[in-house]
Amino acid sequence: MTAAITLRNSDNRVKPNGRVEGVVSWDPARAPAWLELRLVWHTEGKGTREVMVVGRVPLTDVRVANQRTFSFTLPAMPYTYHGRILSIMWSVDLFGPSRRLLQREEQLATQPIVVSPTLQPFGDRRE
Repeated sequence: MTAAITLRNSDNRVKPNGRVEGVVSWDPARAPAWLELRLVWHTEGKGTREVMVVGRVPLTDVRVANQRTFSFTLPAMPYTYHGRILSIMWSVDLFGPSRRLLQREEQLATQPIVVSPTLQPFGDRRE
């Protein structure tokens, strides 16, 4: 299934406590029984990967419509951080049921965002 996430703010940069708004679209002819949009931050680098779901929007009647608008309110922390050992990354992700036998769900689309009071990632490996 093809799906896309388009943010209202085209540079994908948002201040803490701000709003992430946009449209998620998909092909209704190939839509699964359910879809869920999530606002997520995760860590990358050395150590155990941590994933935190900050917000969820269940999408119903996905076989009827082909797009939905969404809005999430960001928390005050954590900021996007690009370090040598650890990075904190934010994204809006679309999930649906997996076609794999032992996996309940799979990511169908993702849209990275930068969360920072300066609208620039912090750290020593900046974009």
